[in-house]
Amino acid sequence: MLVFIYGIILLFNSVMFFQSPADTILNDNRFGVNDAINIALRNNPDINQLENRITAESKLRWTAIGLSSPDIFYFREGIPEDNATANQPDFIEQRYGITQSIQFPLTSFHQYKKIDYRFKSLKKELEAGRLQLKEKVKKNYTNIALSIKLYQLSIVQVNLAQKVRDAVLTRYEVGETGQIDLLKAEIQLAEANNDLDDANRQLHDSRYNLFFLIGLDPSKQTYDIEFTDTLRYFEYDLNQQDILKTIEQQPELVSLDEQLKSTKEAIKESRSSYLPDIGVSYYKQDYSNGYDFHGFQFNLKIPFWFMFNQNVAVQVARSRRNEISWMRTAILLNLKKNIETTWHSYSNSLQTIKRYHEQIRSQSENMLQLTLEGYREGELDLLTLLDTQRTYLTSQKRYYEALHNYYMRLIEIEKYLQKDIVYHE
Repeated sequence: MLVFIYGIILLFNSVMFFQSPADTILNDNRFGVNDAINIALRNNPDINQLENRITAESKLRWTAIGLSSPDIFYFREGIPEDNATANQPDFIEQRYGITQSIQFPLTSFHQYKKIDYRFKSLKKELEAGRLQLKEKVKKNYTNIALSIKLYQLSIVQVNLAQKVRDAVLTRYEVGETGQIDLLKAEIQLAEANNDLDDANRQLHDSRYNLFFLIGLDPSKQTYDIEFTDTLRYFEYDLNQQDILKTIEQQPELVSLDEQLKSTKEAIKESRSSYLPDIGVSYYKQDYSNGYDFHGFQFNLKIPFWFMFNQNVAVQVARSRRNEISWMRTAILLNLKKNIETTWHSYSNSLQTIKRYHEQIRSQSENMLQLTLEGYREGELDLLTLLDTQRTYLTSQKRYYEALHNYYMRLIEIEKYLQKDIVYHE
């Protein structure tokens, strides 16, 4: 009985242990940015490929020792012909032994360093890949946050259109306005409902774009998922020069630096291959009286045909080094351009969002409220009310779009600073 209970406990623990992060995260249907990032890092094919390449590269370092498989041999000579005399021995000498070839130690040393630098390069490439994936996930999540805001604004638009239609209907029933105004209000309400449907479609598109990016299990892609992180205005102290100083520390650039070191070691390895490999043999000898003698042999493998082998290897290694060097220059220039572009876009979006937050939003809300009251009291006409409503909705939409753009630029800056700024609570 105790064995049965113990088995049940082990089974339960194993199920809990092997339960995927997505299963654990989505049990309560609350889905934040960090949840999406964790699932993406676990499911992304490129990240998994790099992790396996790094594992393989770490094992390859042992191949640089330069030890090939030994040769075990048996040798006999002086075997007589068929017409040999009866007193003649069966052989003059026989031996058995082992031969080991050893790569020249300097070659092994540079080969080991070459593989080690390549291993470090892959680790930095993995770091860069994770940062890029994190950026993509955050941007897709921000698109969802914007879609939610615009969907909520569309609901407000429908409610406002309904209020306008009700106000026009009231005035129409008492004869204070004509049928044309009523038709305009009803058309506006129908268009608001159409906008609501379109906002709902865009929200679902944003959801499934994120699900596809992170590789979320289709069985977990339910409609009751609650996206807990949202857009909100905040200021973050940033300095352009501080961001530019991080260029040389960017993982993709450091990865190429490690590749350059690896190619330099490859050149040294190719040059050291001009040196001879070493062969050592040890054997026991029998001169018809038993294995009473020992033997030792030492040989050098001279690269006599170096012009066809070693020379070519050195030239290939040099070309690879030059290729990596130019690749590094291109990435450095691209990083500088991207950082400058991102910074100026961030600076502009910050000023825009400040104006909306400090002035435009509150003024448009007050103007809408006053205009709606003025229409109800007969002080303003329907055209003024509709124009004010349109101004309010447009300003609200542009505010959310400016906030979305502000988040996007901060997310790009996050990648360069390698620290979280948005969704960091």
